[in-house]
Amino acid sequence: MTPFTNWNRSAASEPRTWAEPASEDEVVAIVRDAARYPSPVRAVGALHSTTPCIEADGGTQLVMRRLDHVRLEDGGRRITVGAGVDMLEVRDALRGEGRELAVSPEIGNATAGSVATSGSKDSSLRTRGHPAGLAQIGSTVVSVRMVDARGDVLVVDETGATAVATGRRDPGLTLGLVRSSYGLCGIVTEVTFETAPLTPLDNRFDWLPFRDGRIPSVREIFTDPDGQQADAVLAFLQPYHGGVLVERRKVAREEKLEFTVDDRMRREVRDWIWEWGASGVTTFLAGTADLGSEQADKGAAQVARSGAELLRAALTDNPLTRPLFKRKPPSDLLSKAASLALAEIPPAMRRPARRDHHSVSDDAQFAELLQLFDRPMGPFFEHLVRGYRAYRSDSLVDFTHDRDTFFDFTFWAFPERDWDTLVPAYVEFCREFARDNGGFRPALFTEVYFISQDARSWPSFSPDGPVFTLDMVHSVPNDETWKTMNVEYNRWAAGRGGRPLLDQTKQLDLTPEVLARACGEPWHRFREAVWAANPPLPDAPDGRFVGGGFFQTLLGPRPPA
Repeated sequence: MTPFTNWNRSAASEPRTWAEPASEDEVVAIVRDAARYPSPVRAVGALHSTTPCIEADGGTQLVMRRLDHVRLEDGGRRITVGAGVDMLEVRDALRGEGRELAVSPEIGNATAGSVATSGSKDSSLRTRGHPAGLAQIGSTVVSVRMVDARGDVLVVDETGATAVATGRRDPGLTLGLVRSSYGLCGIVTEVTFETAPLTPLDNRFDWLPFRDGRIPSVREIFTDPDGQQADAVLAFLQPYHGGVLVERRKVAREEKLEFTVDDRMRREVRDWIWEWGASGVTTFLAGTADLGSEQADKGAAQVARSGAELLRAALTDNPLTRPLFKRKPPSDLLSKAASLALAEIPPAMRRPARRDHHSVSDDAQFAELLQLFDRPMGPFFEHLVRGYRAYRSDSLVDFTHDRDTFFDFTFWAFPERDWDTLVPAYVEFCREFARDNGGFRPALFTEVYFISQDARSWPSFSPDGPVFTLDMVHSVPNDETWKTMNVEYNRWAAGRGGRPLLDQTKQLDLTPEVLARACGEPWHRFREAVWAANPPLPDAPDGRFVGGGFFQTLLGPRPPA
């Protein structure tokens, strides 16, 4: 059968069969019928994870999108949804009640079943009167219904796990474990979230260049030009150009709140760039770096025509905003325009084409073009986008499956107290890798989330204090040098107090040793709990939910009985 692939095509699953259950009873029947539905049984939602955690090779893939019920409780203070409901639907259901989830990552397509059991991230609010210590959406989960390896339905909440039919208690299955279980302890069918009041935020962009090579401190990043402290920050680090673009977020405290057309327009610009702008532009630059195209000699007239076509594709329908942000320029047009733009580069300035060239993004020409992309982006956001007012949950983006929106990223979180020493070392790591690998660099900026301490799941990426992330982002997910860089980055990060996520940290299956090094004792507890939830079966020694491949590699062999 055709393999399942994740959103950006960087990971695949090759199950023997698949199913799309429409009810919890159907999930129970599937888990109990190992002859028809072989192990491992792995559930998927929107497939936005960047690692092979979806892998069900030789087993059964469960597509959960038909579990789509939504139920508001206690005036919206809680919301119970099917595992296939995505975060955009949760946001829209709560908006009329004046509520939202207290954590709002950018990937609005993520489904309830996935965020309840795996890693997510958002810059945490650090202000009185708002939920503190929430690092991921899973921390807002107060209960789940799930089907265990026996095919029993369990309710798991803060008191523990209870079988619905028999009242059997499972002392080893806690909500903290479920929040980081990645479907390895059972198939989640329903999730109940605790909600928070709608929180309006004033978002403001500022560009902080490295002055004489000095990286701004955390205090400088959180302090705006008026000397006021932000309540949250999302930042974009440029290791190669030397600067940090910060999106400072402050809770709007006016009694009468207004959201203007200008606010909506600027937020649309921001979302447009998130959705496809950055990846599309770097795809364009990658095409420009490919030398020797047959189109390269067609002249400036066609360059102008291609530019006009791109502009028209963006501006059709409405001359103001909406089509500019929602229409996607096709990849072939971007590539064509890139090739034609190359014709305008004087021959003396061009680099000769490499005969062993296997990826545009490891070409020094591409790196030089990306430097041109880097330079205007900070000032563009600071002076043109500037800022906007929006609710916290408005940061959710509806990503499409267009190639122009593809990007790939990895995740590592580090203690915030180590910022001043670790970030300069990270910048040097990136630059040294480029020097040693033909100029290769990730196409996009490094995302930096400042996140609260949160021990509600285990293993947690922020159990001991606040953290910041250094998430490398690239627009060519399957580039071999990108993979090599992630292998080296995993070892670098694990040796400096970093903590990963199993659904977002790239190439963990090539560096499984870093998990014990990074997470310590909680990782060993996690392994034991997962194996306990997966008793061996005659035809599946790894149990119902663990199979060969990604997770078997990470977990290692089953411990002796």
